[in-house]
Formats: sequence, C-alpha cells, structure tokens
Amino acid sequence: MKNIIFIVDDSISNLTMASEALSPHYAVMTIPTGEKALTLLSKVKPSLILLDVEMPNMNGFDVLQQIKEREELKDIPVIFLTAKTDQETKINALEMGVVDFVSKPFQPSALLGKVKNHVGL
Repeated sequence: MKNIIFIVDDSISNLTMASEALSPHYAVMTIPTGEKALTLLSKVKPSLILLDVEMPNMNGFDVLQQIKEREELKDIPVIFLTAKTDQETKINALEMGVVDFVSKPFQPSALLGKVKNHVGL
C-alpha cells in the first residue's frame, strides 16, 4: 500500500502541481483548508503533511499547533509550504515541530525529493 500524503493549500494550482509530482509515488489527498485537514485527520493518518503557511481563516501555524497537541498525530512529519523566507517564521516553525520547508513557488522534483527523504525516515 502506498504512503498517504496530505497536501493542504488554499491554492488550487499548488494543490494540482504538488499532486501531479507526488501521485506516481504516493496516495495523495489534496485539502483546500486547514479546517478540512483537521477533520480528515480524525479518519486518516497520513505518512506526511505538506502544509501551506498562509491560508485564510486558519493558517499553517494554527493547524500545526492542533496536530502537535493530539497524541495520535504529533509524530506525523509536517513540511511547511511557504513563500515566507524570513528567519523568524522558520525558527517558530522549527520550534513547533516542522521537519522541513519547501519554498513557493516550488519545483516539483525538489518537492518530491523532500517528501521522499522524510517518508523514508
């Protein structure tokens, strides 16, 4: 059975591009909001979550905090998808438990490489 990857992003084009890069290797679930991701996490436990930082209503940090507070979810690796490259964002994310970053706009091959590195751990 393929590893399940959640891609959480409010941008349809990012969801599509990430899904196309990862689908040949993983079972990919594209999720347009943080709220939907948290709801789905009560039913499905992915091998990894790609999480956009800047989303309406609930941003990536809010979603990450809720994931890390739940015992059954806290060990799922989370990679932030972000256009923000400032040190403060990165430090906060690492302190909260993010395992890596993918800068937007992302290269599909670079995204696949990072996912493979973390799913293989």
